[in-house]
Amino acid sequence: MESIIKNHRPVYSEDINDIIFKVPSWIVRWGTTVFWLIIIGLLILSTVISYPDVIRTSLKVSSENNAKPLAAKVNGKIVKLFVKDHDQVFEGQVMAYLESIASHDEVLKLLGELKQSRNCLLNGIVDNKRLNTISNTENLGELEGAYQSFQEAVLLYKASIGEGLYLKKRNLLYQDLRNLAIQKNHLEDQKKVQQQDLKIAEEEFVMHQKLMNQKVEATSEFRQQQSKYLNKKMPLMQTESSLISSNAELAAKQKELLELNNQVSEGKTKFLLAINSMISQCEDWRAKYVICSTESGTVIFNGLLQENQILNSGQTLFYIYNQGQETLGEMYIPQYNMGKVHIGQQVLIKLRSYPFEEYGMLQGKIKSIGDVPLKDSLYSAFVDIDKIDKKGNEITLKQGMLADAEIITKEASLFQRFKYNIIKSTNTR
Repeated sequence: MESIIKNHRPVYSEDINDIIFKVPSWIVRWGTTVFWLIIIGLLILSTVISYPDVIRTSLKVSSENNAKPLAAKVNGKIVKLFVKDHDQVFEGQVMAYLESIASHDEVLKLLGELKQSRNCLLNGIVDNKRLNTISNTENLGELEGAYQSFQEAVLLYKASIGEGLYLKKRNLLYQDLRNLAIQKNHLEDQKKVQQQDLKIAEEEFVMHQKLMNQKVEATSEFRQQQSKYLNKKMPLMQTESSLISSNAELAAKQKELLELNNQVSEGKTKFLLAINSMISQCEDWRAKYVICSTESGTVIFNGLLQENQILNSGQTLFYIYNQGQETLGEMYIPQYNMGKVHIGQQVLIKLRSYPFEEYGMLQGKIKSIGDVPLKDSLYSAFVDIDKIDKKGNEITLKQGMLADAEIITKEASLFQRFKYNIIKSTNTR
């Protein structure tokens, strides 16, 4: 039977036999397995390999207290310069006079005297010397109209202090009141005497009336006693009338004194209001024609400045820079990437003034992020900047420098990014 089977075995050519009976190579036998192992390995590597997202934006070097510009508020020329470029100045220091028809020194002196006078007035102190000073100021130019109105209040106030007209009049009124009080006392004493005299005359009149009723005294004698009694009554009535007149005159003098005191008080109040108004006028003038430092720091000229130089209103003359302030970077983050940015994240800074290929990059950390979006839905963020670059060079940062910034956000693996892209593409369909 076996011989029969063997006899029926198909006979192939030599080439076919080589193909059929040759042992396959390892890639054929293990290819599928190797393929899946590579796929699994790549998946494992994709979960291990990770790198952070980078959000690119622009950055501007700033500080917590930016340089403050000082600009001209009127057209004209520089009359006098008091500072030089990069001088140290203190707050309120006069830096320049701009052209005006008034005397700058006179106006500034008047302003100081006015403030001192106001302090004295509020503390109840009368300073006649200072009053005379502010009453004899000249060359006020644009302030002449306001100063004339102020002078009227000064004259009214002077009349109410020292040897002024109001005080002289008040002293006379006080003297009149004292005299009227004395006169009233004399009239009251006189009235008491007259009342006693009238009482005696009345007792005598009653006695004579009884005698006449008893037919003891003649009618003519009774009438003489009656006339005497009435004559005693008349002086008392006149005294009472004089007392009424004296009280009325005393009340009139008191009313006049109250009115005068009210005028004195109004004079002081009007003078205080006039001082405040004049101070306001002088300060408005100073704001236009006198350039003063707004804070302590270093003054930086905005270009070449010299006396008699013509200026335009709004032209910036100086910057006040405080070198002690912490240097920060200000950048704007698009709303699309806002959720990835957090306080404390690292920022790589490539200054345009210092090419990073030569100087390297600066590093920083996000200090704060704004809660309210600014223009075009951008959020502001501030960065603490390290002034030492990665190559160890110290870089001098100046306000206004521009840079390209890269915010290093949270790391994500290749597998996570692949998954996010699939989800994103699926949701956008």
